[in-house]
Amino acid sequence: MPGIFGIFDMHRPLGEDPALSRMESRLRYRGDYRSYCWRDVHCAMGGVTPPYFNAITSEARCLEPPVCLVMEGEIFNRKELSGLLGLEKDVNAPDLMLAAYERWGTGLVDRVNGSFVVVIYEARSRALTFITDRAGSHLLHYAVAGSRVIFSSELKALLCADEVKREIDPAAIVDFFSWGFVLGPRTFVRGVALVPPATIVRISDGKVLEQTHWRWPAFEQGLRRSVADITAELNDTIAMAVRRQLDCGGRAGIGLSGGLDSRILAAHASRVADALVTFTFGDVNSDEVQYARRVAATLGLANHHVRYSLLEFASAFESVVWMNEGLINTPEYSMLAKTAAGCGMQVLLTGNGGDDLSGRHLARVLPRMRDVEAAKEQLFAPSSRLNGSERIFGPSLRKHLPELRRESFEASLAGIDRSDAANLVMQHHARNQLWKSFTRNIDLARYWLRHRQPYFDYDLIDLFARIPPSIRLHEKAYRRVLIEYFPPLADIPLPTHRVSVRAERYLYPYYKVRNTLGHWALPRLHRVLRHMAPPSAVVSYNYEAYRGPLRDYVRSVVLEGNRRRGYFDQSALRDVLGAHNAGTGNHSFLIHKLITFELFQRMFIDPAQPIQQCATA
Repeated sequence: MPGIFGIFDMHRPLGEDPALSRMESRLRYRGDYRSYCWRDVHCAMGGVTPPYFNAITSEARCLEPPVCLVMEGEIFNRKELSGLLGLEKDVNAPDLMLAAYERWGTGLVDRVNGSFVVVIYEARSRALTFITDRAGSHLLHYAVAGSRVIFSSELKALLCADEVKREIDPAAIVDFFSWGFVLGPRTFVRGVALVPPATIVRISDGKVLEQTHWRWPAFEQGLRRSVADITAELNDTIAMAVRRQLDCGGRAGIGLSGGLDSRILAAHASRVADALVTFTFGDVNSDEVQYARRVAATLGLANHHVRYSLLEFASAFESVVWMNEGLINTPEYSMLAKTAAGCGMQVLLTGNGGDDLSGRHLARVLPRMRDVEAAKEQLFAPSSRLNGSERIFGPSLRKHLPELRRESFEASLAGIDRSDAANLVMQHHARNQLWKSFTRNIDLARYWLRHRQPYFDYDLIDLFARIPPSIRLHEKAYRRVLIEYFPPLADIPLPTHRVSVRAERYLYPYYKVRNTLGHWALPRLHRVLRHMAPPSAVVSYNYEAYRGPLRDYVRSVVLEGNRRRGYFDQSALRDVLGAHNAGTGNHSFLIHKLITFELFQRMFIDPAQPIQQCATA
């Protein structure tokens, strides 16, 4: 995978620090990677570049007096920016970004539309600046130790510096098992933070100043435009976002599920891209795969089914934890990217974020909100019931569980506009779950090819945000894009549904009742109506793998690992594994988290077991 790294000392000359070469080595996944490094008296920074197309647009780019920039990512409005700055149209992204910084300073964030993380060092003011895009598409870890600042796109490289201590943050453990991810900029390692999405961090004179450069826009109160007009604008904006990203070059493939997001994406991409190929993973008989094939056939596109066995899934598990460092463990995304690259793809487009931005998350919670405080409590509620995680914690964590959960949640609301319930929900979701889950999926693909997400185009995010919740609810306008502009695709049902997208509009009364009743009623209702349920979409092999070829491995990792650490109750863990193996409960998601967390500690924390690079899936 591509990566950037560096060390900055605010007060003393840096000298020859051996940590720099260790960091560079840690980010070099293969022997054919190219590396670069720029040095000044107080700062050294650089990166590594894989050999595939446009893998990392990072270079040490400098101005005089010394201003150095390293960057990972892409700029999608390159043509417009080049014209504004009087540069050649084919100028590379780092040079373009540096020219933008020279002209507008950190105000470039209002001009650049892209997927990037940028680090800038100014020798004259002895200041280091981090800038992330609005979605936080690329992670940047950093730690401040005395006068030193160590940063890297990957945690494993940061841990090569002696100043960074390998100590687990207990609050992060509670987050991970309560929410399914770690809230906000916190990481598993105490003292190591992530730069949040849409953020500028400036470090100088012993001070760390953080500024949010973009906030979720307020929806248009009293909007008098019709749903048809909004649908037309949404369709045009999605088309523009897809075209922008395809114009950046590279033979493109699409990760195609049977769902709404990738379906709309494939429809627009098929109109502008030549020899477009789609890729789908999952059980061959699942509705995900069957519907994806119908979508591809309707659009006249080739579709590759990504096949892998339970044993392949099991063998990929550890290497995926190594690559994404424990935030999320999804071997499927690695296998999808590997298959696409093997078919000659240089770019993979995915529908990540589409359903979240379009209103799915709002539809689940808004009906039960009365005001901002109610919205806050609705957001907080899942932390106490996710996977029944409370029962697995050991005495030391369980004792402080309520206050740790509450303190972490309140901290995650920092910088979020609380004047409107809907905006509070969307901002919190985007700056936490959306950021953490999709960024690490991108990381898995980055080993093989360039990963792009058209739904995070700035213009498209802005448009989604301005649409009132009443129209975003149930993805009204979003679904109408498919119904109005791609009718043949609207006749194909969505996974876990038995009716077409077109017919689903008549189910809105059911959705309203469902959301009003709340989660407690759903299992009872589904049991009554189970004869109407469609075949389940088997996308992951976790459930079968943990009961089959990984059974002994799971037991060893979860029980033996925890016996040494004591974070969890051993009896509760045995009950969870026993119920899963007996088939009396599906605890694959919780087991998934337990394995991921234990492997993370073995690979990155245990002092007696130094970090060792695992084979890549």
